[in-house]
Amino acid sequence: MKRAIEDVFLIARHRLCMWHIMDKLSGKVGSGLYNTIDFKTRLCDIVWTDLITHELFEKELASIMNDFQLNDHDWLKDIFHIRESWIPAYYREETMYGLMRTSFRSESENHFTASL
Repeated sequence: MKRAIEDVFLIARHRLCMWHIMDKLSGKVGSGLYNTIDFKTRLCDIVWTDLITHELFEKELASIMNDFQLNDHDWLKDIFHIRESWIPAYYREETMYGLMRTSFRSESENHFTASL
């Protein structure tokens, strides 16, 4: 899909779905760590915002990774290696990036409905 988007929509930029990535987080880091309020709050505060710069994101991410001994966590290293494709701090200046959030809303509603 990424390649097709680049070939067909020359000025478009492919994004990954934040909701899907964050939905996998619990299974990847373990429910014990995931349910630690400090971990979850700190991570969500830098992932789900377009109000911080990518420099601040980098600083806060490094702090979280250090504080929770996650520097050697393969999945986190991989997913944050491609952070420019899903973290809003890296594309906050681009026009209309907020359209991506419509997918988030839809997925969130689908998840809620499916759990009823």
